[in-house]
Amino acid sequence: MRFFQKYRWLWLGLLMLSGSFFSPFLPQALQITNAIESWFVEDDPLLRTYQDFQQSFGSDEVITVIIHDTAGVINRNTLLAMQESIGEMKEIEGVEEVYSLSNAHTFRLSAGRYFTPALPEPLPKTSQFYDSLANFYQSAPFVTGNFVHKKGRSLRLIVQLGFLSDIQHRMDEIVEGVEKALFTHFPERNVSMGGSSVIYSGLNSLTQRDFALFLGSGVGLIMLFLLVLYRDFYVVIYNLATFFLVLWLALGIYGALGYSLNLVSSIAPILLTIVSLLDIIHILNHYKAQGQKDIIPALKRVWWPCLFTTLTTVAGFASFLFTPLSILRQFGLLVGIGLSLALLVSFVLAFFFLPLISYEKSSLGIRAENLLLRLFRFSVKKKYAILAFYLMTVVGLGYGVSQMNANTYTLGYFPKEHPVIEDHQEILQRWGQYFPIDMMLYPEDATQGSTVVNSPELLIKTAEFARRVTDIEGITRASGFHELYTRTLPVMYGPMWRNRLNSRLVDRYTAQALERDSSLVRRWLPAGEKKGRLILSGDVVSTSELSVMLSQIHALSQEVYGSTADLRPTGYIPLYAGIVGYVVTSQQRSLAIAAGLVLVFLLLMLRGKVLLSLVAFLTNLLPVLLILGVMGLAGISLDIATSLIAAVVLGITIDDTIHFVYHYYLDRERLPHSKNMERTIRQVGKAILVTSLLLAGGFGLMVFASAVPVRYFGILIATAVSGALLSFTTFLPALMDILFGGKR
Repeated sequence: MRFFQKYRWLWLGLLMLSGSFFSPFLPQALQITNAIESWFVEDDPLLRTYQDFQQSFGSDEVITVIIHDTAGVINRNTLLAMQESIGEMKEIEGVEEVYSLSNAHTFRLSAGRYFTPALPEPLPKTSQFYDSLANFYQSAPFVTGNFVHKKGRSLRLIVQLGFLSDIQHRMDEIVEGVEKALFTHFPERNVSMGGSSVIYSGLNSLTQRDFALFLGSGVGLIMLFLLVLYRDFYVVIYNLATFFLVLWLALGIYGALGYSLNLVSSIAPILLTIVSLLDIIHILNHYKAQGQKDIIPALKRVWWPCLFTTLTTVAGFASFLFTPLSILRQFGLLVGIGLSLALLVSFVLAFFFLPLISYEKSSLGIRAENLLLRLFRFSVKKKYAILAFYLMTVVGLGYGVSQMNANTYTLGYFPKEHPVIEDHQEILQRWGQYFPIDMMLYPEDATQGSTVVNSPELLIKTAEFARRVTDIEGITRASGFHELYTRTLPVMYGPMWRNRLNSRLVDRYTAQALERDSSLVRRWLPAGEKKGRLILSGDVVSTSELSVMLSQIHALSQEVYGSTADLRPTGYIPLYAGIVGYVVTSQQRSLAIAAGLVLVFLLLMLRGKVLLSLVAFLTNLLPVLLILGVMGLAGISLDIATSLIAAVVLGITIDDTIHFVYHYYLDRERLPHSKNMERTIRQVGKAILVTSLLLAGGFGLMVFASAVPVRYFGILIATAVSGALLSFTTFLPALMDILFGGKR
């Protein structure tokens, strides 16, 4: 330690130089992105399938716009305003196309033409024309139900975004540009926006708000708590300097690796603020316990337990590096980097700040130690009753764990009064269910017969499937490649069109349709006709509800198509549905890895003392069981944020137990068990109480988060920390007295 003290300016200079080197990467780290593709690792098969879909049909990042008016929207003023706003939208970088009545085609035999524009250009001025048009739109092929509601009171615009390399980072700017273009021409009350792009842009704004909240008021309240507790401004400055240096370096490195903050990693600042202070609290505690100005003995005594608490906490977060979700890997990486830096920074800055801080123990610290001593003595006295209580509690919590379920609902991330929720409800009221469920139909293998998806047999089967699929709860409409034929051939050939349907007719009609409007055909039928696209219109549902819906769709497709074709979900939907399995896998894998690493580090620290290591380990498994049991009993689902909890709780709450058992271990041969327990409490008791209050209070601040999962995360962690303190003051002394109390 004296070597590091001698060269403390060199170490500080290296830290500052490193921060300067990584500073240019901070903007990358601070760009917020929550698009679902960024949640998955690059080689994920679901992501590859999604990218293949985009290669065939273009980007599926869309903004659904509903323009509504109870007086009707089929009039010249509304349609002109729509065209003008669309023109402005197309000027926005990142908007590839806007599909609407302005560029839609409908099928109508007129002057030898099959496809005619849905709107004439220029728009006529006579009101009689719009009355006739409104009547036609009650059942116009390819238009009614897609771009105009059959009641004529709502228009739909589909704003398709392009393949910009930074599209995810520019999503907010694009959404704001679309809003501006619309609100320039329509009252805000007449416009509603929805879709995945709007949802993830809304999540971006929630993330930004929470990030600013935690960095501002969160840090401020924690520093105020430290000032009241220690009554020393140098303690506050020491903590602030540590936190900002850690965050500066950690975010710089995170950005240099090409990552940006998201819904989950936005939690990292408040988490690093709290957890990086834990080492400082223990440093201050041992410094004051020494009762002398020399800081070296205090730093020497606290170094090893701080090292192992850092290792165990980092292990909890590093376990996320082995999960299948990129969003969790990034979170684990950022926090792991930050906590590793926190250990180094807190000890380097200790050489500068500890000499400025009074080493006298406060009366508050003495009262905290006495309180813990009384709790320990009570627990030892009632040890068998306490262990019986915990046994019954474990049984009850075990039942709660069995009731847990995994589920993700993106709209559930928002507060009920959020504009994204309000617009979604407005669209449901004015238009109906609108969220696209993309499906792809693949014909049977060439060796078994048909090789094209628009064969007469598959067209008839697909029309039947589209009719029956709306019987499934949550699906109100099915559009697809089959409509190119089933909605147009009856107009050409009358009710007996099925009798004339054959491959030659299909090929001839497809060629004519491609010649007249290739964009309409290729939206549903890629070149080669080896696969066909269907879009089912449904509500925004949770992943578990979607899984049930997809199972029903699959069963129906098997019944309708048999072995002639295979219908598969594609685009965004498999990614969203796949989150459920990944969340469960992430929870199980991260907890198993974290538990294994924590136990290994305990054995290393205690030099193979298996029994003492297991006591410490079991003490901190209880808060993990508590939080999972509470989630199951309260009906809180495992989602992207709450899947972090088990490993995080284990990694964080083990810290205080490590400090206790480490110092107990040092004097185990020299002192009888009871005296050793009392001496250890006097050494680390105050720090344990303070760190527990900091953890519970700091994470409790997340109750003010905008994103609902972040609220749950904070509340549950605060509950777990409180449970860990209870376990430490009751279960630990009771169990230790049974196992070691007879040793003198």
